[in-house]
Parts: sequence; structure tokens; C-alpha cells
Amino acid sequence: MRRVLISLGLLLITLQAAAQMEWHDPMAENEPPICGRAWNKEIGKEYLRMPRRMKPLLRKEVWSLAHHTAGLYLHFNTNTSHIWVRYVLTGSTNKAGNMSALGHSGVDLYAYDREGRMHWLPNQMYYNLTLKHQSDTVLFRYDDAKIPAAGAKGWDYVLYLPTYNGVQSLQVGVDEGTTFKWYVPSQDKPIVVYGTSITQGAASSRPGMIWTTILERETGLPVINLGFSGNALMEPEVFDAVAETDARAYIIDCIPNSFRFYEGQEIQTRYPAGIRKIRAKSDAPIIMAECIVGDDQLFVSKKDAKKRAANKILRQVYEQLKAEGVKGLYYISAEDFSMPRDAMVEGTHPNDIGMQIYARTYEKALAKLGLLSGKK
Repeated sequence: MRRVLISLGLLLITLQAAAQMEWHDPMAENEPPICGRAWNKEIGKEYLRMPRRMKPLLRKEVWSLAHHTAGLYLHFNTNTSHIWVRYVLTGSTNKAGNMSALGHSGVDLYAYDREGRMHWLPNQMYYNLTLKHQSDTVLFRYDDAKIPAAGAKGWDYVLYLPTYNGVQSLQVGVDEGTTFKWYVPSQDKPIVVYGTSITQGAASSRPGMIWTTILERETGLPVINLGFSGNALMEPEVFDAVAETDARAYIIDCIPNSFRFYEGQEIQTRYPAGIRKIRAKSDAPIIMAECIVGDDQLFVSKKDAKKRAANKILRQVYEQLKAEGVKGLYYISAEDFSMPRDAMVEGTHPNDIGMQIYARTYEKALAKLGLLSGKK
């Protein structure tokens, strides 16, 4: 009984504190300030990564994964001393598999001071992702964060949304009487990434540690995450969608899925067909990436051999496209990633160390292509 009374007391205090916050809903804006996605105006007031007109064109698995908010974030400014985030998810938090609930369904907050220096705000475990009902509200409280006073100018914040779950509704809470404004998405040409579960974020510890979000922070370039867990199968309909965005560069990282489902003939046909679709719309650089090969080949030699065979076929596709005169192709090999043994979770997906290696590898490629000039 004592524990119940304490829990009820804490709940009452939390509810009273929440009532004193001013809450801001991004979907109340005329144009939702959802960053990190293409088609922002068309998608409108839904937390989707692809527009609804594509639903009939895509396999149901891909369309379902397009509801996950991997790589999406909110950019805002406030001079508050406290920040709370409350939201309702579309799916369960109990399906994390090889990921923590925080990495799967949590949010992640970064701050930029007036000099542009980046800071990460630890949440100190003031959240609850063990929900009794799917419709329950998740609450993240950044109460232990001592936000230095910044006067009327405030601080800029980036709030990364869940990686392997969808969002029904979300609000950011700040102290009463403080300033608050949303930033609209960047109009700079983005890096568009079409990839697998590794691109979607498995198995980062938190949303800010997906390699695409690391790449976005480190380069200052907008990045569009079109990672579809287990379903990056080089389908023409997805390549059509990728090619719709006028990008600074395209990254195609599908082999970690495709080597499992397709024999060489499929890679030899679907992959170049997709590259030609992109090249018909854009002359932006296209980065083609092999499947990473971990340090486990001694114990999973059969799977390792399939990865290497798929990578060999991809190299042949790259050479074929170059021989045809396709310009602006850049190739990343498994050796370029150089993934050490402690960079993996279960032998398939990178942990935070591996995610940082992914981001650095792609950042080097973008630098070699001259795409980071003038960026941080």
C-alpha cells in the first residue's frame, strides 16, 4: 500500500508540473516543421517518411516501415530552463528485439548554444517506455539538465524521433512565459539514403546515434533516411521514389538485405536498373556501398561467403555501369568500412561504435566528392 501511495503521489506531482508547462505541437503549424524527410509539404500533418500516394505502389512491408520515424527530427528555439516531451506511439515498445526500448521507441535531444557549439542533453532515465497500453503517453523529462541562461535569444534544439516506431502525436513542453519557435526544414539539397535496417537505425542505443543522424550533425547537411528494415530489395518503385528528390548525393546501401534474398542475377538486374532511374533524373553523385563484413567469418563462414559473393557482384555492376558511361559513381568497399569485432551487436547490426564508423566512412566519401565545402 505504501508503494502504491508513493506512486500515486509522484504521478500527481508530475501531472501538476505538466499542467504548468506550455505545450507546443508541430502539427499545429501551417507547414509541419518535420526535418529529415522529403515531400514534407505533400506528406503534411502525419509522421510519415513517404507520401500516401505511394502506398498502392509499394509492398505492404515497405509502406509499414515508412510509418517509422527513423531519421526525422524537430528543430526549435526556446529560452526555457526545462524541456519535456510527450508523445503517443503507433506501435508497441516490446518489439525491440536486438535494440533497447530507448533506441527503438525513445526520443533524443541535442542543443546548440549561441556560438553554434553542439551539446547532448542526457535524459537521466526520466522516462517510461514500459507501457500498459499502446495508446499510453510517453513522457521524457529533461529535469536534471541545467540549461544555462541564454537570455531572450535562447538555445537551438534538435529532437530526434523514434527509430523503429511511429508517432501518432507529439508535443514539446517548456516553462510558462518562455519563448518558443519552430524552424522550418532546411532548403539545402539533401543526401538521400536508401538502405536496410542498418540505415533505419538497428542497433543504435538511441535515435541520435543512427549513422544518418550522426552524418547530418557532423556535416551540417540534411539527410533523408529511407532505411527499410529487412526490405531494401532494390525494387523499381522505391528507386522511383528515391529519384524524385533533387539531392546533393544519393547513397545506395542495399546489399546487407539483398545478399540474403537474391542470387547474383537479381543484383545484376535490379541494382543497375535503379541507378539508371536515378541518373535519368539527376546528375548528382551516387555512392554505391558493399555489405559490411565483420570479424565473425571464422564462425559463420557460409553467411560470410554469401556476403563476399554479393559484394563481388556489386563491384561487377559498378564496373559495368562505368563502362556504359554512367558518370558520377563512387564506390565504398567492405574494407573501407573496416568494421572491428567490437563494433557489432549480434554480428549483423552495428552498435554505436559501428554507427560512428559508418558515418565517418560516408563523410570521407562526401568530402572526396567535394560536397562538404563551406559546411561544418
